[in-house]
Amino acid sequence: MSLIPWKKQEPVAFTPSPLFDLQQDMNRLFGRFFGDMGATFGSIGMFPPVSVRENEKVITVTAEVPGMTANEVEVTVDGNILTMHGEKKDEKREDKDRWHRVERSYGSFSRRIELPAAVDAAHAEATLEKGVLTLKLPKTTTDQMKTIKVQAK
Repeated sequence: MSLIPWKKQEPVAFTPSPLFDLQQDMNRLFGRFFGDMGATFGSIGMFPPVSVRENEKVITVTAEVPGMTANEVEVTVDGNILTMHGEKKDEKREDKDRWHRVERSYGSFSRRIELPAAVDAAHAEATLEKGVLTLKLPKTTTDQMKTIKVQAK
């Protein structure tokens, strides 16, 4: 067996392809058109943003739903899957007004979250205050594991 000395490799020079240049041009075009909205479009799939915490008895979920009323949000629980659905309707606009910028979003959303444990939906509490939806979901007391006795015949 012979040893070959290690030699440091020279870095390969980056040579952009025509497609890379096209990608950069498209990014600049959309950046100019949408401005700061690029970050918003990237995060639409995660609306509403949520926080989930638990203690020994309750799982608490908070979600930001600014500008929405309690009648516009629907919450369902199936086992340990929480589903939030809602729709924020567009404000009525006067035809005589000239709009210069509209950054507020409107439309429907649906978000499913897997909870860390099964909950008792019959005793859950949901409140909406200052654009924050708070869900207090009591955990169920079902046993995680059950032993089955094997009988001989």
